[in-house]
Amino acid sequence: PITDELQRLTEEGNDEIRAKAMLNLVRHGQMDDELIGTAARMLDSGTKHVVYAGLLALTSLPSAPEGIIRSFNRGFMRSLQSCDYEFVGIYSMAINRWYENAEDNLQNMLQENSPEYLDMAMEALENVREQLVEQG
Repeated sequence: PITDELQRLTEEGNDEIRAKAMLNLVRHGQMDDELIGTAARMLDSGTKHVVYAGLLALTSLPSAPEGIIRSFNRGFMRSLQSCDYEFVGIYSMAINRWYENAEDNLQNMLQENSPEYLDMAMEALENVREQLVEQG
């Protein structure tokens, strides 16, 4: 019943409640297909902590769910365009986890339409990997 209520709260109108409910569900490992869709929609929010909650939820997944790639890529591009290094790092963490060859993925995503962001994205990916080595 608590999980059901938290899932309901992720659709709440209050952004703080939505974000906190999502983070609690992630912390307790309650990501299902419906919640993944909700997290992907949160990436398009104009509220930073809602985007953060959705992004952390998606980053917790071992692989990229098919239906969220467009939302994920749009959010990643917004972070690159606004030079939001915190979010660029979190997006890069997900890319590193989800793709065997993350560098190729970034090049495919950015080379043609937004090559000016490729260096920033590659640097963020390298930073993520360095942090993982330090933690490991």
